[in-house]
Amino acid sequence: MIRSKFQRVVKFLGSMIMANIGVFISWGLITLLVIPEGFFHNEALESLADSMVKYLFPLIISIKGGNMVSGYRGGIIAAVATMGLIVGTDTVIVMIIGAMIVGPLSAYIIKTFDKVMENRIPAGFEMLVNNFSIGTIGMVLAIMGFIIISPLTFGLLSALKNIKEFIVSKGLIPAIFIVSIVVVIIFIRMLSIDKGSKEAIEGEKEDFEVNEAENNEIKKIVFACDAGMGSSAMGATKFRKRIKSLGLNIEVTNSSVDSIPQDADLVISHINLVERAKRNSPHTEHIFIEDFLSDNKIDKLFERLEDNMLKGLKQKLQIKNILNDTDEKNNLPILSESNIILGLESEGKEDAIKRAGELLVKGGYVNENYVDAMLERERVISTYIGMGVAIPHGIGEAKRNIKASGIVVLQYPEGIDFGEELAYLVIGIAGVGDEHLEILSNIAISLEDIELVDKLNKTRDKKEILEVFKK
Repeated sequence: MIRSKFQRVVKFLGSMIMANIGVFISWGLITLLVIPEGFFHNEALESLADSMVKYLFPLIISIKGGNMVSGYRGGIIAAVATMGLIVGTDTVIVMIIGAMIVGPLSAYIIKTFDKVMENRIPAGFEMLVNNFSIGTIGMVLAIMGFIIISPLTFGLLSALKNIKEFIVSKGLIPAIFIVSIVVVIIFIRMLSIDKGSKEAIEGEKEDFEVNEAENNEIKKIVFACDAGMGSSAMGATKFRKRIKSLGLNIEVTNSSVDSIPQDADLVISHINLVERAKRNSPHTEHIFIEDFLSDNKIDKLFERLEDNMLKGLKQKLQIKNILNDTDEKNNLPILSESNIILGLESEGKEDAIKRAGELLVKGGYVNENYVDAMLERERVISTYIGMGVAIPHGIGEAKRNIKASGIVVLQYPEGIDFGEELAYLVIGIAGVGDEHLEILSNIAISLEDIELVDKLNKTRDKKEILEVFKK
């Protein structure tokens, strides 16, 4: 565990340097030409080489570190914070070491801020919040770099220098040399063990990659526009709130079309940006639209995500039938005859959902606030699943109002209008934790037979419904 963490840290710090080797080479060539011993000595150009060391080196190192932590925004705020560090010292090594600390740290702070503000920014204010957050947090970090980080880094380097002088003065160099040799041997041994381990699990890794490809699971959706701040930010905010009702673990963010994150699974951009989007993210699925706020392709994407969720429900419960269980904490049956009402007269969709919610409240499964959550869920997207069945339920924050897992079944022989379809069975659901997924899965499995569903739509015996769901 400690070894792997150490290796990740070393690799991260090394990446900040290795990614900028070309810049160091450029500086080296310029220096070789303009120094007094160079081919074309020039005092003015010599100042260029000095400025590159003082400003360019720490900035590019810091920006790379910030970019690895939090993308473009991480790189920008890292640059702002590092300027405070640069101005706070005249020692180049302090600047460079400090930049390797300040860059990732600044990016982590802005990443945390963005995470906290996710789903809290009103649509249309994304650009304002994004820019002012960079400005204010960057200001604070730049001042801290000037006042705190620079002196701390200088103090650390001074301490290391004192340790070196102590070792030299005490004649401990041979002992240190022996220790260094031992450390090198151990490190090489670690590398050989890692290589052997990788070879041993190569087959397992290949299997995992195959399964991952088969699942084709979307984890990150990026809305990309020209600047990455205006229309794409508004589109991302709107879609993020929309899919929240599905309870999916999908990150929805926005970026410039020229800096699409490498871990994006799906990119949504304007039709005028086709070439740039594909060039900057060639191996990612793309959707090209005309309007970030209202486009039928976005609606189809939502339907696709919803379908994937419903298809996945059947895979969530293949070990047991949770509808036969009793909630152990509250000693309530998840489904009983008292939870079923037959032969109801047709009424409005919202009235039916409210009736189902009130029956869950009466049964002791939920608080009254859960009823409002069921209605809100329906306003976002219909809970009609086909074959004359609707499954109104609350998700997300509504789970706080659930006392125990349970379902209720309302039968409407004449049907209820659920948009373009009629629902004959309205099944209200409340699931503790992820149990709503298991309940939905069992219902989907139980109602696969359309003839059976037609029978349940007209039955006058509650036991028939119980037997179907509990079989």
